[in-house]
Amino acid sequence: MRTRRHPRPNAGFTLIEIMAVILIIGLLVSTVGRNVLGSLFTAKRTVAERQIKEFEGALTQYKMIYGKYPDSLEVLTEPDPELGDEPFIEKIPLDPWGYEYDYDIEDGKPVIISYGADGARGGEGEDADISNLDEE
Repeated sequence: MRTRRHPRPNAGFTLIEIMAVILIIGLLVSTVGRNVLGSLFTAKRTVAERQIKEFEGALTQYKMIYGKYPDSLEVLTEPDPELGDEPFIEKIPLDPWGYEYDYDIEDGKPVIISYGADGARGGEGEDADISNLDEE
């Protein structure tokens, strides 16, 4: 004699199981998201610091040839006869947040500043200023 198999009437997931899966996915996304955003900020800061170092090198070279620093960073992009009509630097990029670098000469030294994510003086975290004077 054969017994009939009835399909399980409760096949599927319970609401509690679905909520547990959603909770686990949410925890994973929040942890990974925080780490990814932190790495992105660190990368942008590193790019700004390297660009400022490149400007400093070009400014030092300019000063060695002309005995003074230029009035603006744009002067560094102009062809220079002392370098065989090559510029000191190809172009002046925007900082990683899309703002122009601030350049000035204070006490006979060049000061190059990126104002961070907010593009304004001061700030903390991602909005903090990055300058060639930070290392001194």
